[in-house]
Amino acid sequence: MRKKASETKWSFFKNNAEQFDRIYDDLVKVRDTMAKKLGYKNYIELAYTNLKRTDYNAEDVAAYRKQILETIVPVAQKLREKQQKRLGLDKLYYYDEAINFATGNATPKGTLQEILDNTLKMYEELSPETGEFFQLMYASELMDLENKKGKAVGGYSQVCAFQFWKKVNAGSKKEHTAAMKDYIKLCKAGGSQSFLDLLEFANLESPFKKDTVKNAIKPIIAYLDSVDDAAL
Repeated sequence: MRKKASETKWSFFKNNAEQFDRIYDDLVKVRDTMAKKLGYKNYIELAYTNLKRTDYNAEDVAAYRKQILETIVPVAQKLREKQQKRLGLDKLYYYDEAINFATGNATPKGTLQEILDNTLKMYEELSPETGEFFQLMYASELMDLENKKGKAVGGYSQVCAFQFWKKVNAGSKKEHTAAMKDYIKLCKAGGSQSFLDLLEFANLESPFKKDTVKNAIKPIIAYLDSVDDAAL
């Protein structure tokens, strides 16, 4: 059933592959022409300018991708292997990936208001600033948290967040307090400096620097290994 549903979903792209190829080919040619007319070597340089990436370049991002390949991909593969075992499958296929447990995926418990109240409590306990910010977001109706048909789900975390996670879980109250201070300082400074300058301002390592990803993910790997996922 999962395979059939997945094939039905993606059949649109398969059936229109030629049109997608043509659109993509036209897009590449137009962007390449734009960049060269503006004096750039290629569209990559123009895109970095448009995105205001002023203090890092494609070579830096390539080094970051290399770290992801060497450090994060093996962790992701290990998590998929655990998922395969939980589901009791001989092999995990692409159409199985959305199912985390044989009994079904976890769902929010309680009403939306109960979840909001508990979330506010968490942010207030985290710091006065985060509590105040969440209250402002809620009072100003700046959040859309209720699940709706067709609404995309999910989220992500990046290496800077991993570094903060490592610091706040380092063990001592002093380190936790310092990490929260840096985090709030970073939030307030957001947009006022370049990306790398903001990292330095908040006492964070650049993700483009060798071993930053490895060092950031190490305690997270240890935490994941400590969880008996088969018992969940």
